[in-house]
Amino acid sequence: MKRLFYFFPTQLLLYHIKRNYLFSIFWVILFSFVIEYCGVKYGIPYLFLSPEYLNKVNFFSFLLLGLSVGIFIMAFHIASYIIMGYRFRFIATLSSAFFKFCINNSTIPLVFLIVFGIRLFIFYSNQTHFSINETASYYFGFLIGNTVFILFSIFYFNQTNKSLFKLFGIPIGKENGTHPKIKLFSPSFSRKKVERGALPGESEVRSYLYSPFKVRIARKSSHYNTEILMKVLNQHHHNAAFYLLAIFSIILFIGIFRDFRYFMIPAASSIMLLLSMFLMIISAIHSWFRGWSIPVFLLLIVGVNYLTTFKPLNSRNHVYGINYDTTRVIFNTTKLKEISSTKKIKEDKKQSIEILKNWKEKNKTISEKKPKMIFINCSGGGMRASYLTFHTLNYINNATNGDLFKKTQLITGSSGGMIGACYFRELYLRGDSISEKHYQNISKDMLNPISFTITVNDILMRLQKFNDGKYIHTKDRGFTFEHILHQNTDSILNKSLNDYYLPEKNAEIPMVFISPTITNNGHLLIVSSQKIAYMTQITDNSYFDGIEFSRLFAQQDAQNLKITSALRMNATFPYISPVVYLPSKPMLEVMDAGLKDNLGTDLSIQFIRTFKEWISQNTSGVIILQIRSRERMVLSEKQYTKSFLHSIIGPFSDFNKSWENMNDLERDKSLIYTKDWLNTRLDVITISLPSEKKQKIALNWHLIENEKGIIRNAIELPNNKEEINKLKELLN
Repeated sequence: MKRLFYFFPTQLLLYHIKRNYLFSIFWVILFSFVIEYCGVKYGIPYLFLSPEYLNKVNFFSFLLLGLSVGIFIMAFHIASYIIMGYRFRFIATLSSAFFKFCINNSTIPLVFLIVFGIRLFIFYSNQTHFSINETASYYFGFLIGNTVFILFSIFYFNQTNKSLFKLFGIPIGKENGTHPKIKLFSPSFSRKKVERGALPGESEVRSYLYSPFKVRIARKSSHYNTEILMKVLNQHHHNAAFYLLAIFSIILFIGIFRDFRYFMIPAASSIMLLLSMFLMIISAIHSWFRGWSIPVFLLLIVGVNYLTTFKPLNSRNHVYGINYDTTRVIFNTTKLKEISSTKKIKEDKKQSIEILKNWKEKNKTISEKKPKMIFINCSGGGMRASYLTFHTLNYINNATNGDLFKKTQLITGSSGGMIGACYFRELYLRGDSISEKHYQNISKDMLNPISFTITVNDILMRLQKFNDGKYIHTKDRGFTFEHILHQNTDSILNKSLNDYYLPEKNAEIPMVFISPTITNNGHLLIVSSQKIAYMTQITDNSYFDGIEFSRLFAQQDAQNLKITSALRMNATFPYISPVVYLPSKPMLEVMDAGLKDNLGTDLSIQFIRTFKEWISQNTSGVIILQIRSRERMVLSEKQYTKSFLHSIIGPFSDFNKSWENMNDLERDKSLIYTKDWLNTRLDVITISLPSEKKQKIALNWHLIENEKGIIRNAIELPNNKEEINKLKELLN
């Protein structure tokens, strides 16, 4: 047991567990991702197990993932060497010291590679088109990428690092000779500190791995001049610091070309690069400040945070198409009353009734039978919601011979659902026949480029600008979100609000209300191509529930707002897509519509309430089609074991789990009340994804092939088929 305890790999592992908490946390996070213990709801494990490059999962995508994991492993080795090397001074006497250190420090990385391989085969064995040879090629590509970078790094250090004997030209057997005075590299180990013995204690090591399969007895270093040993280790650390700086610079350089699709590496690779950069920064701080590293690190965070309050470093995210350089609008109650005056409400109602008349004319039949009016509510849920909404609209529209979209008056909702709906609406406006190509477009990966932009641009610096056609903005992950959405959809959504004014007015397409949440005060910011002051008040001139974007920012060219920017505001998920700032005083901060109304049902009810008399007289009833990326009122059958920790965090976690159910209950109440005051029939049709654990789909901007299949097949589930048949009967 003593041999095992004083074995160099054991000592390094114990030191990581005992002292290097942050390094250990990084590895725990990675292991939890790979074994699908953490981040499953947001699909993070799938980013590692099914990495996409150029919208394909193949040998090369795993090669890139392996390369990035190799960068992280080398950053881990280098950081460990810088922080721990002085406690194991015998390595200064070895040739190829860093290489031997890496071999002995590889316990955790080696276990990770093995666990990753096992999880990879388990993951693909559960896929529909599983092939053991194909999966083996994926793992082989991963190992090649990993190995190539590690070998390249080892080669660099073998060429630059020198042992005690090489550095001072000491012949073997004459180690105790006289040596010149030395000026050391690291300020933590100055000559005075060496003389007074102010050095970290040396850990005992009796044996080490000389090579992967060869063990040797550790050479005693106590008889060597301590100052010389420190000089050797400092020379190694100098090379390590230069190497880390070079890798860091390469990552930033690649970020300049992030708009080119070939530089959009897998999202998991971006995560690994991000962790690698953190390790590099931490090791650099520790190398220079040692015992003061934690206070310095905290001071650095406070300092950087303070600097970002100044305008040059405080790059706020914009929406595109509007003017941020003109005078900002004053946001107060006086302004809200001005843009929502009784006169404006009457004018807007009159204009919208003309739209309703055009809708009625379009739906006129020979029998003069009154048509049903349809409202589509689509939930958020990232790309799964986009894909589900697009597929549902196409499927039902075909099943009803085009009646669905022809009879739809208004589309509301949040996040991904609205992206899928707006893409379908644009194709409908163009008269394009929906094909498999369009399904591929709406499900193409968006997470890889966004993650890469966060890593190489947003965290460190935002230097690049672009022109949206009229105004200049800074490139960030908001720009990347829209840029990739344009690429994926063949740029057919590259339009402004004004471009949809006439098609909506003439009832060629349904109206769309995009309603992100203003986090400053909880209001809805309602974005529409039409004037809709009537949507902003619950009671006359007293309670403002919504705020009309077009009128509030009229002086900022609101009607020129890009539709993709409106959709991005509506789908702002923390950390992935940034909070949007609007040119008002004070600046309004805008986030996902799902914060307040994930389905947009409240907006539909408000529209119905405003025009209830016209609807009652000119339609045979209202149908609200709800497209949900999760089943409503999901009941948990699991009984959690109560514990002290659960009693502390339970109230918060339980509330979070129940949030959607509470919203569903409130939504149901609103619909029941609507039936009471609406003088015509109201029916609710619900299409949803299954809630079974095995068929749950991650909440992010990335879908794997198996998930696409689950979404496509969900429309054939008994409950969904029953709802579709009910809808067809109502329309007939």
